[in-house]
Amino acid sequence: METAFASEGFETVTARQDGQIIGYLHGATLPADKPWWTSLDNRRPAGLHALAKAGQVFWLRELMVVPEFQNQGLGRKIHDTSITGHAESVTALTCIIDNQPAHDAYLRWGYTVMGEIKHAPESPTYNAMYLPSPRGPDRPCAKQAPSPPRPWRLLAPSADFRKRPRPCSLTGRSGSMPYSKP
Repeated sequence: METAFASEGFETVTARQDGQIIGYLHGATLPADKPWWTSLDNRRPAGLHALAKAGQVFWLRELMVVPEFQNQGLGRKIHDTSITGHAESVTALTCIIDNQPAHDAYLRWGYTVMGEIKHAPESPTYNAMYLPSPRGPDRPCAKQAPSPPRPWRLLAPSADFRKRPRPCSLTGRSGSMPYSKP
C-alpha cells in the first residue's frame, strides 16, 4: 500500500474497534493508461475511456475486512463511505473471479462486469467491474472548491470509521497520507 501513497487522488478508509484496524479500503484516481484498464478496450461501456482520461474514474484497489467481522455489513459501510466522498464519476475495480463472497458482494452493490482480465500472465483471472457515482450528474461535490488537507476525522463513532478527507476537485488532490505502523 505504501507505493500507492503518491498516487493521484489516493484515499484510505479504515474501520477500527478498540484501536485495532478491522477493515480498510484504499484506492486512487485510475490512470487512463493502466494496463488492465486498457486491455479491456471496447469491452468498456461507451464513455468510460473518456472519463478515465479526464481523471473521473476512482480505482478501488483493495477492500478487506478481518474474518471475524465479515458478513456483518462492515465492508459495505467502508465501501459506501469512500465512494460517496470522492469526486470521480465512476468507481472501477478488479475482483478475482474465484473470490465468490467478494464477487457476489460487488454485484449486489450494483457493480457491472466489463470483462475478464489478468494483471500478469501468472495471475489469477479477474473480473473488471464499474459502478457509476451514487450522486449522479449533479454531484454537489463537483461544484465545490478544493478543500485543504485535514487530519483524519471520525465519521461514525459507533463503528469508529476514520477517513482522510479528499477534496472534491480534480485539481490539488495529489500528495500522500501520513503513515505510521501500528
